[in-house]
This record gives sequence, structure tokens and C-alpha cells, in this order.
Amino acid sequence: MDKRIIIDILMTVLMHVLMSYSLTSEKYHEFFGIAVFILFIIHHYLNRWWYKSLKRRKKDPVRIFCNVIDILLLVFMVLQPITGIMMSRYLFKLNLFTSYARSIHLFLAYWGFVLLSLHIGTHLSTMIRRYHIPKIIQIAFLALGANGVYAFMRRRFIDYMFLRTSFAFFDFDESLFRFFFDHFQIMAMFAVIAYFLTK
Repeated sequence: MDKRIIIDILMTVLMHVLMSYSLTSEKYHEFFGIAVFILFIIHHYLNRWWYKSLKRRKKDPVRIFCNVIDILLLVFMVLQPITGIMMSRYLFKLNLFTSYARSIHLFLAYWGFVLLSLHIGTHLSTMIRRYHIPKIIQIAFLALGANGVYAFMRRRFIDYMFLRTSFAFFDFDESLFRFFFDHFQIMAMFAVIAYFLTK
């Protein structure tokens, strides 16, 4: 298997784990956050050709859309660990400007998750062709994306994305499987949206 796809899968899985920080321990959240950032650097190194592609003169609407998503994701993924390090109580033990950093970190986390999902969607066509993904799996992913609308509302993504609240609320009685499944459906929803927009 291509090492790039392995890095991408690991990063995507860990992003789901990071979204569940209060359910999986804030201490591990810091370790996983650093791990994702390291994987993110490796991802960009393995795909460094992308920076050269930005210089191409010809830009169609699809390419512009993809570039905007990628650039925004790059910015968010760089800012995210900065705010995380500022609040660190275990790895870096800075605990600086926690009230402001928490709000910014929450904002970056939810928008970053959405942007990552859109980014995945812009590459779905390539993945379907390259890995010969069967139609049944494509249909199942589409169905999960459709159900992601409900999960998106239930998980109050809008509140966090637009800073209507400074804290993420968790149901500590629910299973991790339910939490991860809901977030996977939300990711599928935005990926499907980006897939059809690029079509």
C-alpha cells in the first residue's frame, strides 16, 4: 500500500480521536495532537508537488475550489497546535491565556474537521479509481453522508463553528463507538458535498 495513504488514514483516525478529547482523556489529547501535527508535516512533505501546482497559470473553478480548501486547511492545521500548546497542562505545561486559547482552539478544531472532510471529498474520485472501490461501498458512504446531516445538528457543530459557546459538551454516558460513528457520518457528509461540487 502507498505510504501516503497510510499516513492519511492514521491522520484521519486520530482527528476523530482528538474530537473526543474529554471522553478519551485530556492528557492523551495532547499526545495525539502532536502526533497529528507530525503526520501533517509528513503528509505535506510527501505531497510537496502541491506547492508547485499553485504556480500554474491556468485555474478552472474546480482547481480554485480545491486550492482554497487546501490553503485554509493548511492555515488551520498550523494554528491548531499553537493554541493547543498555549493551553498545555501535561506536555508543555504552559497553561497560557487559557480562556482565549480555548475558544480559538475549539473554533479551529471544528472548522479544521470540516475542512479536512471537504479535502477528502475533493480526492474521492481519485481514490475510487485508484483503489477500485466497489459501487456498494460508494452507495453506503453516500448513505452515511446523508445521515450526517442529522449527526451534524445533534452534535451542535454550528454552535462550535461560530463560537456560540466556548466549551464543547460531551455525554459521558454514551459509547465511544456512537461518538466516532456520528463524526464519521459528518465527515462523510462534507466529503460527499465536496465530491459533487468538484463534479
